[in-house]
Amino acid sequence: WLMQLCHMLGLYASDEQPGASLAHRLSCFQRLSGSGFALSRWTHCSGGSALMKPHQWLSNDEVAALHKETA
Repeated sequence: WLMQLCHMLGLYASDEQPGASLAHRLSCFQRLSGSGFALSRWTHCSGGSALMKPHQWLSNDEVAALHKETA
């Protein structure tokens, strides 16, 4: 509810989870996805790291929406 409150007040909110996490599949996060939040997924190697550690980021930031991947 805190992320939804931030969104309603015009503030940016985000949540980062490991790539294998199921948290973003919970109904509370799914509702956020339908109200202006975008889920982005990437690995650290995308940023120049030799590691392939996956991450997920749910955010209402417009920049994050540009990198949105559908699950």
